Amino acid sequence: MGVFFHLVVVQMQQFLQQFLIKLSDFLGDEVNYLHFGDIDAGGFHIYNDLCKKTHIPFQMYHMDVDTLKKYDTYTKKLTKNDRKRLKSMKNNEVITYMLKNNVKLEQEIVGDSFNER
Repeated sequence: MGVFFHLVVVQMQQFLQQFLIKLSDFLGDEVNYLHFGDIDAGGFHIYNDLCKKTHIPFQMYHMDVDTLKKYDTYTKKLTKNDRKRLKSMKNNEVITYMLKNNVKLEQEIVGDSFNER
């Protein structure tokens, strides 16, 4: 059952990638493409993979230092593996902040409450 589940997930990912490519071809550059994910190594990996595989110029949505600061009380500490993965990525302001302050944040914490600023 594990192999079957893995195949289904891979096929779904490929389908979604193809769908996004077709949608982007249809909508063109007149719209902004946003990615909202965890502010951690996994979230950045998914973002980079999504941009690479679809060639769509996604922008990160609420995956920034301001969001980390706003939800500071909900952040978690980085693991050794988190730090290793972040250090292997292209450094930017968010990754620098995360490493310096030893924080990461799950997207579920942000939710709709971000618009309450």
